[in-house]
Amino acid sequence: MRRLRAENDDRYRKLLTIRANPRRVEILDRETGEVIEYPSLYKAGQAFGFRAKVMSRYNGKLWRNRYEIKVCD
Repeated sequence: MRRLRAENDDRYRKLLTIRANPRRVEILDRETGEVIEYPSLYKAGQAFGFRAKVMSRYNGKLWRNRYEIKVCD
């Protein structure tokens, strides 16, 4: 079995980058007009009960016909 922490392992380097540089998320509630900001995709996913991948998939799109998700760099 390969060790995850090998210096030449691309997956390990990608994980380090994600943890060191989280992507901020802004979610606009179209019904109330309220904008909620989260410090990372993970925190936004936790607040809505989904994985971070769902938030990144709906970047710039309307989600559940109510929320507009914007992932900032």
